[in-house]
Amino acid sequence: RIEQVGTPIELYDNPANLFVACFIGSPNMNILPVDIDGVGPDSVTCRLHDGQTLRVMDVVTDAVRPGDRLSLGVRPEDFRIGPGDAQFQFVAQVVERLGAQTHVITSTPGGQPVTVVLNGREAIRIGDRFTASISGGFCHLFDSDGVALARKAPRQTFPVNPI
Repeated sequence: RIEQVGTPIELYDNPANLFVACFIGSPNMNILPVDIDGVGPDSVTCRLHDGQTLRVMDVVTDAVRPGDRLSLGVRPEDFRIGPGDAQFQFVAQVVERLGAQTHVITSTPGGQPVTVVLNGREAIRIGDRFTASISGGFCHLFDSDGVALARKAPRQTFPVNPI
């Protein structure tokens, strides 16, 4: 069954559903359950299970209502050390140094597994506590059937440094 047609980067940046979101990219997209607190004309305010709220912008909100349970998708490389729209306190459970990147496997306080991709020079070891944040402009939302909420504008991406 064909789930979505497009270039690899189109599928990566704008997956049509949870299957495509988790199939394209390595490591896989992190999927976190969220409850909807508010719906605006082009944004959704999500409540994470630790009580934090996060506003996901530039999404079509016609079929979303407060109280709905959705899935929030966060690419591992979209976490940042330092402040952001929502911050997570993590403990590094597995640290895989790959040169330019370091993959840290951790979990939310509720036990949801999370992979965070950091700069390869980040001095983090197993057992270290660290704070990572995300921006709502980088996140994806999926309804209860796993279908992505359509975007009104392209997903934000970090600028790439020229070589």
